[in-house]
Amino acid sequence: MTWLLSAQGFMHSRQPNQSSCPSIFVAVFSRANDVARRRLVRNMWAHGEGWPNMIAKFVVCGNGHCDNMLRREREKYGDVMVLECKEGYGKGLLTAKLLASMRAYQDTFNTDLFMKVDDDTFVYRRDLCSYIGQHLDQEPFQYMGVYHKAAAVNRDPLSIYREPASTYPNSTWPESMSGGAGYILSGQLVRHLLASGIPQSNFMWNEDKAVGVWVHLARQAGARIKLLKIQGSDGFRTAPFCGKWKHYPWLLHHKLSAETIACLDELARADDPEKRSQCWSGAARRFRGGKAQTVCVDKYHPLWLEGAPLNRSVEPLR
Repeated sequence: MTWLLSAQGFMHSRQPNQSSCPSIFVAVFSRANDVARRRLVRNMWAHGEGWPNMIAKFVVCGNGHCDNMLRREREKYGDVMVLECKEGYGKGLLTAKLLASMRAYQDTFNTDLFMKVDDDTFVYRRDLCSYIGQHLDQEPFQYMGVYHKAAAVNRDPLSIYREPASTYPNSTWPESMSGGAGYILSGQLVRHLLASGIPQSNFMWNEDKAVGVWVHLARQAGARIKLLKIQGSDGFRTAPFCGKWKHYPWLLHHKLSAETIACLDELARADDPEKRSQCWSGAARRFRGGKAQTVCVDKYHPLWLEGAPLNRSVEPLR
């Protein structure tokens, strides 16, 4: 479904046309030892509802091999991809994992779109499918996600988001899309970037910012790349939600527990607009003065929507 903004908030407009969904490969970044998390969130990716022509794989680093537990999981579910890379976040390890995923995609899959997302993100498959299907045009190169405007580069040596001047000398990042919440590149753009050598020649520590730089450089070289916003939350400034499902605004929602993701997926598949979310029931309470108080919200304030369009229509940035 899509949502329309009315005086009462979000409301249903119509069922999505799933036949308009482009084919997509999703690289769900996970770690080899996160077996329990994958067990809980797997159903969101495994069921065919919402986006029938989606191929999702949990991507883990393993230098080409995996232990017995991971091997059994891969054989049982067929949704784990082990790549030649070293697991980690800092010093470009995540960027290396992304490049390995892009190469594996280029070598193995031929879908319209490539998506990278973390395994702690809820993806509202049905609405995202409808949302993109309605607005995807014939432009071969497209880049979409939860939009981040141009920002100062972090040089703090103690920060996990540090980018040394040796890998990126500029003082400002160009506009980009959130990494954890998930971003989508057209398959043709992935192939163009790899063939151009831009990612290989501009290897940065911050994976999501690196993609923004690669797109920026490709544009400077003459590529026409369309940027599209997706309404979502990177999870850093979003309160727990306990309202009715019809007021839940996100298509992508990052930094969630596996239990919360599984709960939201059940709500999405039930598709009852009046049903209240209890997906944060364990985490949405705090104690003040000896009394438990709920700190979740029934509706998100528009200012919390982080600049995304309230009517969930894709908005060109250029």
